[in-house]
Amino acid sequence: MKEFFKLVTILLPLTAFCQIGWIEHQVSSSYNGAFGIHTADVDGDGDTDLVSASVDDDEITWWENIDDFNFIQHVIDPFFDHAHKAYGFDIDQDNDMDVLGTAFYGDEIAWYANDGQQNFTKYSIRTGFDGARDAYAADIDGDTDLDVVGCAQYDQLLCWWENDGYQNFIEHLITNNTVAPHSIYPIDVDSDDDMDIVFGDRDADEVSWFENDGSQIFTRHIIDLEFTDTWDVFAIDLDLDNDIDILGAAQHENDVWWWENDGEENFQRHIIPGESTVGSRNVHAVDLNNDGNLDIVAAFDNCNAIFYYENDGQQNFTEYCMTNYFNDAFDLWPGDFNDDGNLDIAGTAYGGDAVSVWENVPIELELILEPYFPPVQIPPQGGSFDFGLVIRNHSQFNLNFNGWIEIELPGGASIHTISLRNDMMVSANDSLVWWDMLQNVPANAPSGLYQYIAKIGTHPYSVWQQDQFQVDKTGAFVNSERDWDFTLTGWITQVENPYESLKIGEYGLITANPNPFNPTTILSYELRVAGSVLLTVYDIQGREAARLVNGWQEAGIHKVTFDGADLSSGIYFVRLQAGEFTALQKLVLLK
Repeated sequence: MKEFFKLVTILLPLTAFCQIGWIEHQVSSSYNGAFGIHTADVDGDGDTDLVSASVDDDEITWWENIDDFNFIQHVIDPFFDHAHKAYGFDIDQDNDMDVLGTAFYGDEIAWYANDGQQNFTKYSIRTGFDGARDAYAADIDGDTDLDVVGCAQYDQLLCWWENDGYQNFIEHLITNNTVAPHSIYPIDVDSDDDMDIVFGDRDADEVSWFENDGSQIFTRHIIDLEFTDTWDVFAIDLDLDNDIDILGAAQHENDVWWWENDGEENFQRHIIPGESTVGSRNVHAVDLNNDGNLDIVAAFDNCNAIFYYENDGQQNFTEYCMTNYFNDAFDLWPGDFNDDGNLDIAGTAYGGDAVSVWENVPIELELILEPYFPPVQIPPQGGSFDFGLVIRNHSQFNLNFNGWIEIELPGGASIHTISLRNDMMVSANDSLVWWDMLQNVPANAPSGLYQYIAKIGTHPYSVWQQDQFQVDKTGAFVNSERDWDFTLTGWITQVENPYESLKIGEYGLITANPNPFNPTTILSYELRVAGSVLLTVYDIQGREAARLVNGWQEAGIHKVTFDGADLSSGIYFVRLQAGEFTALQKLVLLK
């Protein structure tokens, strides 16, 4: 087997990874008819709690976050008939979190005043509001206190209630020209410093916005009348061009829709297709992978799923499934529950009577590409070079992705994809290794320096990780009759040899602790079967620095101390060979 040494290893920082792993933390499996959910610091202790509504239990609830993802249930109101929505807002601006809710069968919008000790007193804003569907708090009239906007499905009303500063609410009709108003979201759509309202009407298949003229006289602007059974609307500057775009979820649309604002409040429809999504109920946009772009997360009840859509910065979205076992996935809202800087997702499952939180865990992925005999030179008559490729998953999640090899012609004239694989998967804490890959370079390829590039991600939009090296073609047979043949061999489409996929759980380097180290570190590896073992350390030039093990070892976990006292600071690589299995681990010696 050829020697394979990595000269430069690149490990992306966590913020650069495009795909995310999700760990589900179940908050409750007996919250009957779990419906609305929102995130807020209800008890003012600096962490993110939950507020929620249960249609079958008729409850408004808050869930106290006591330890990142452990929650204690507190019922605020057990008699709020068919509770639909619950939001956390400081309605009375006394620096504690109150709760706003709607009762669909109770025909009521109410708010619950928090006394600072999480004792709540109910105050009705509107009763007899037939089919109270949604309500939200915002400063509609610009007087610095929180007003309330709400809609009633059966009364066919959209209204707002003016807060006089003492939480006396005065009703103002926005429109009674609706069919089945279902969702609202107050935001300054036209950037004129007053609060407009984005609106969804279920039976009218409508998405629209109501323009506030500054005196709380509203003008309706239709955005779309073909959004079948509009269920939820949300608004944000999705494309980061300094205007407000609109997103929507619809019960009988199987895709997420968004409408791009051109800056003059002319909206262009965009549909983000889903491969297996059915019946969207909720949509939200937030930067989930900390790359500066707004991603989308959506709930789909008919396929029991929550999906998120990674934005590449050009509003090309790649779909990923967070879960497809969340029975009648209904509502969701983001929040950082463990204060790690990554936004997690809270959700409700109506049919599953469940409340859950999905912890956002960035994926740690590493790619190593290296020729066996650097520097690579190809003569004018053409030839080939051998190289190795390693893909390592350092996280606790299985990962599916695309892998592709590109070659950039001299001078950056053009880039060609030599090979694309769509079937790649690496298990948690596992690796994929190809030791004997062979790349042909034809005689009629131009002379000069080529860049040979390996990439993994979602082809072609998102590159999670890449590595490359140079290939020097010293001349060209321009009159050669050979084809333009950049044939790549050794990159099998299915891993049939079990040793091609490094099973760290079966064999392999488990830890190098500490790493970085000075001057010693303990290398640990596991052998599931007895066998001949060779454990060797190389420097960055591929020269042997130490041979730690060379002989027969029994099955089990083995620990070996590597002492670098006589070596210079720098990067080293330890190579484990056990039978046909080989693994590579980077070490950093800091003195």
